Amino acid sequence: MNSKLAFFVLFAALLWGIKAGAAELRRITLGYSSIGPMATGFWMAKEIGAFEKHGIHAELIYISSGPVVIQALIGGDLQGGSAATNAVINAILNGAPILGVAGTSNRPYHRLYVQPEINRLEDLRGKTLGGHPVRRYHG
Repeated sequence: MNSKLAFFVLFAALLWGIKAGAAELRRITLGYSSIGPMATGFWMAKEIGAFEKHGIHAELIYISSGPVVIQALIGGDLQGGSAATNAVINAILNGAPILGVAGTSNRPYHRLYVQPEINRLEDLRGKTLGGHPVRRYHG
């Protein structure tokens, strides 16, 4: 076989391989445990076609609990997920074969709505919060 013919066969095989690979997306299931800003990365990647662009058909599943997302990941029902940091750390510390890759926030994602007269954390002292008296605060 001459070099031109060998090059043509190699080039055609390469193009055929690229087209075959592009037609078949790798299917994965991702779980997320927050309906809000913490899930925006998954939603945006799905909406703009970023998963497909990289050869992935991602199915996004809402699971209302971070620890349950981690359990599904460990059990093999998910290939990835977004869950509460404490659930991820707890699972890893207990020997789970998972890897925490990134965080979506650098602070707790909680909001506290209070009466107008409460302006500072110290103003909660002596009040009842969630049915429990507030004796101490971390400020």
